[in-house]
Parts: sequence; structure tokens; C-alpha cells
Amino acid sequence: MNSRKMYRITLGNDYSHLTQTLVLTAARSNGGKYKPLNELISIAETMLLVNDGYVVEPIGNTLLHIDKKEGDKYINVLILEEVEILEMEEMPQVSAQDARDILDELSPTLNRYAGTGIDNPNFDENLN
Repeated sequence: MNSRKMYRITLGNDYSHLTQTLVLTAARSNGGKYKPLNELISIAETMLLVNDGYVVEPIGNTLLHIDKKEGDKYINVLILEEVEILEMEEMPQVSAQDARDILDELSPTLNRYAGTGIDNPNFDENLN
């Protein structure tokens, strides 16, 4: 199996030029040529020159928080988390019959009454 890095993007209620640029850059990186987290940090720090009231906070090697100052508090407005995704070369295919057989093995009771619904005249093991 191969793996590649992507970003998990969590955007709060802030749609500033700074957060939009970082979200779009991370999303493009997910779908195309990968940009390392340190490049996103450099972009954010450069954009701070024209965006007052924000703080760029790298946490460890895989997390970037962007916080916005509101009064005396800092509110988190964006989290970019670098994650590793495993890619499968071939997706396993399961036929409908194979799926029924697997379900039968796991829970014969469920399959025995499949399609009967709640109307079970013997009141055998009803599931709601």
C-alpha cells in the first residue's frame, strides 16, 4: 500500500482573506501537488503583515492553528492538520451473495428474520 499526506481542514466562522487563502491552498494540495506544512506556515506568516489580529500557531510537526483576537480572548478560526492517507491499489469487490453470507455468519438472527419487519407472529427475537 502507498501512502500520501493530505490536510484535514477545520474552518471556523471566519472568512477573512487569510483563512480563505490557507484553506484553498491546503485543499489544492490535497487534490494536486502536495505543499508541506512549513510552506503553509510561511504563507500564513507573510499574510500576517496585512492581517492584524491573527496569530499563527504551529503545534508539533503536523498541526497549524490560526487564532483571531476578539477583545481579550483568542478564538480559533482555522485548523490545518497534516494526516497520512493509505491508498489501496485495488478496492476489494464483494458480491451481494458474499455480503449476505458474511452477515449470516456475523448474525444469523438478523438474517433469519430479514424482510419480516416487526410483524413476527411468533414474537421470536424481534429487533426494533
